[in-house]
Amino acid sequence: MSLPDIVSLRERDLPAAAAALSRGFHDDPLQMYVFPDPVERAARSPALFTPLLRYGLLFGEVLTTAGGPVGAAVWLGPAAWEVTPQRAKAAGLDELPTVLGAAAAERLGMSRPRIGMSWLWVSPLRPRAPGSARPFYDQ
Repeated sequence: MSLPDIVSLRERDLPAAAAALSRGFHDDPLQMYVFPDPVERAARSPALFTPLLRYGLLFGEVLTTAGGPVGAAVWLGPAAWEVTPQRAKAAGLDELPTVLGAAAAERLGMSRPRIGMSWLWVSPLRPRAPGSARPFYDQ
């Protein structure tokens, strides 16, 4: 199996990347905790990933697969780690409690002033092979 080429995520591909991450994390324990109902999880998870990816586009770099997103890596330099109120607003992070719903936002811990950024996600729809995330790290 050949590994996919890695490219920078384009703004127009952001919804597809958020949908891929939503599928990839559908059965993740944290996602299951935040959205216990699987139907709600499938419907609301893209709204969680969209501003996280947008933050990366605005203040760092987001890598994905060529030919359509099946995963994403958000890379942030030292200057981008501080999520200021202005940056949060620009990326849409400030809207997450409303978009996700109060219960999900509370379970996610959004009432506490912290957020982590810099993840690598790969959709389970592609066959997993040793080193399948390697192209992201090689960029």
